[in-house]
Amino acid sequence: MQYIGQIIRALQRRVGQQWLDQLHGRGEEQTRESSVKVSFALSYDAMTEEERRRFRLLGVFVAEAPITVEAAAAQWGMEDLDDVGRGLSDLADLSLLERDGDIYRQHSLLQAYAHTLLLTCA
Repeated sequence: MQYIGQIIRALQRRVGQQWLDQLHGRGEEQTRESSVKVSFALSYDAMTEEERRRFRLLGVFVAEAPITVEAAAAQWGMEDLDDVGRGLSDLADLSLLERDGDIYRQHSLLQAYAHTLLLTCA
């Protein structure tokens, strides 16, 4: 749950506490699972359309698998590796990816969310 806390703190920096207060307003009784889903949805809603597209497309990778700049470039259909690196870094800044040097990884919960969005979004 520490990782979820990082996501919520990144979201708070980006959208402010007032929007996060909506977490408590979406339903009478929140379970841990529903709170996580709502926090992911709020974080997703706060992204730009391009960040959303990139996040969804990372759902094709296996959870916790290493994601290189080159692999993301191929998935995102981009040639400029500097732009791809900035895109990955932006997602890491939102705590949607973990970064270890030039390698990124997506937590299994976030990968499952991205994969679900990829399958359901047109």
